[in-house]
Amino acid sequence: MANIPLATPTIAIKASSAETVSMTGPYITLSPGGWLPSARMGFLLVSVAVTAVSGTPTLLVVLEISNNNGSSWSEGAMIGVDGERTWGQGFQPTPFSAVSSVNNMPVSLAPLVRYRSIIGGGTPSITYSVTGQFVQNPDGA
Repeated sequence: MANIPLATPTIAIKASSAETVSMTGPYITLSPGGWLPSARMGFLLVSVAVTAVSGTPTLLVVLEISNNNGSSWSEGAMIGVDGERTWGQGFQPTPFSAVSSVNNMPVSLAPLVRYRSIIGGGTPSITYSVTGQFVQNPDGA
């Protein structure tokens, strides 16, 4: 069977705001009865939109997932301007450094998800948002 996009709302993993240093955002619960309509039968399509920059910033966005109520976190994906790295691939994406966006990067599901920013550069300030939408895989893969 094919993956089926659901009519779920787009969720704000990180609302649009400026950052000047690396940080870890709060987690979002993606459990059945919460935001997910079914237990881990699909994935998230994640989009990152950089809307303003000043200085010479660089930004990588890491989506972290937890299967144990936040006791430990693992990298679900690292997203840059040229795409994403998932599941321990050996390369690092190219950091965002200008107004741009990437859309529909697939990220594995877990009950909890959060973003972590890696910001560098000279006098960086970068305004961006991170959103996600659930896509169901009826085969359970």
